Amino acid sequence: MKHVVILTVLGMLLLLCSCQILYSSEMMSSDATDTATETQTESGTNEIMTEIQTESVATETETQAELLNPFKIYDWSDWCHDGKTIYFVDTSPTINHEEEYRVFCQYFESSLPDQFITYDQLSALGTYDCFILLEMYRDGQWKYMYDIHEEAEKYPYGCYEISVKITGLTDDKVRNIENYRSIWEEEDIYEVTDDLDDMTTNVYKDSHKGINYHDIDYHYYSNGDLYYAKLVIDNYLVQISQGSVYVDGKFEPCNFKDYAPAEPNFITLLLEGAEYEEVAESFRQMIATKAE
Repeated sequence: MKHVVILTVLGMLLLLCSCQILYSSEMMSSDATDTATETQTESGTNEIMTEIQTESVATETETQAELLNPFKIYDWSDWCHDGKTIYFVDTSPTINHEEEYRVFCQYFESSLPDQFITYDQLSALGTYDCFILLEMYRDGQWKYMYDIHEEAEKYPYGCYEISVKITGLTDDKVRNIENYRSIWEEEDIYEVTDDLDDMTTNVYKDSHKGINYHDIDYHYYSNGDLYYAKLVIDNYLVQISQGSVYVDGKFEPCNFKDYAPAEPNFITLLLEGAEYEEVAESFRQMIATKAE
């Protein structure tokens, strides 16, 4: 009888153990399935989140690009198109602020002529005032002008403004100033062989308005004051004109007699009647120095 009871108890214990093992196995299988499901769900969510973030960054970048578009910031619509092509409508493009000028040079870098002279190359002459694109030629060269000023108490209005007009030359003409005169310039200029040391005033009291001295043309107002000087330097036609200062509601001309920069430059050499090569070399050295 005792043996029967013991066997019965052992059987019940074995049954309980097998049930426990089966239950544990099912639980482990269930946990693994749930973990796999959660992993797939999490992975899918991550992919979706990544896609959303990517789209968000792209949208934000596009928005920033739209905000930084210079056509949205500056009034370029009347003389620019296609993003990289510059053209004229009614007036010559004028840029009155240095910050806008630098954006212009950067944005249209691929359109700038190879020999384009930047303000940085002329900065020794003074502070940026404005840039004007005057003409564009089919050969890719430009005619453009910088207005540059210098502030100092020594000047009548506390400031002196000067204009530097530059034309890139790519033609086959001999680089003599005679080949780059307009019709009226040809009629109103003659050669001078006298020794002169002040070109700010026309020393000849006759009907002629201009003289050529050391291969440099000097043109004067009827009162004898110098209006502009013009010469060819390598592949540039360079013209220096007096500017004007806005004072009390009107523009007052800056007379070349008053020009006295802090440091001598090619313009002071022009006004002193220096030899052509001395003037040209001073110009070359100036444009060879670029701001970093």
